[in-house]
Amino acid sequence: MDTHPTLPGLVAALFMAGSGWAQPSETSAMTIGIPALQPAEHFAGNWRMSGGGVSCTLTLRADPTPVPRPAAPSFALDVEGTCPGGLEQHAFGAWRPASDGIDLTDQQGRTRLFLSRTAPGVYEATLPSGEAIHLTRG
Repeated sequence: MDTHPTLPGLVAALFMAGSGWAQPSETSAMTIGIPALQPAEHFAGNWRMSGGGVSCTLTLRADPTPVPRPAAPSFALDVEGTCPGGLEQHAFGAWRPASDGIDLTDQQGRTRLFLSRTAPGVYEATLPSGEAIHLTRG
């Protein structure tokens, strides 16, 4: 007889035990360790993208913007300054929130850069070149 737990049994155990990833306010929207999707208003405002000794300012806006290939609702953004990693200002056409980060898209709605949430208000990505990109409030 096999005494190893089965995958459905593990999933059920995790579901009942809770993952511990949620903040108390997120618990009702959680499903097995996936953080709740925050509305665009939660992210709206000025952000600083830095890496490789350069930085630019992204202003994430909560007003929807149409893109030809939407994977999810997309929102307007403004870019000022020299962005790290050779990412030019016109490389970004919109943004959209994700449960585990922020997705910056081109004008067609294709992901150009996905930044993963590493701490409250801190998002990071690593470019194919190995350069680390940081996005922080302010």
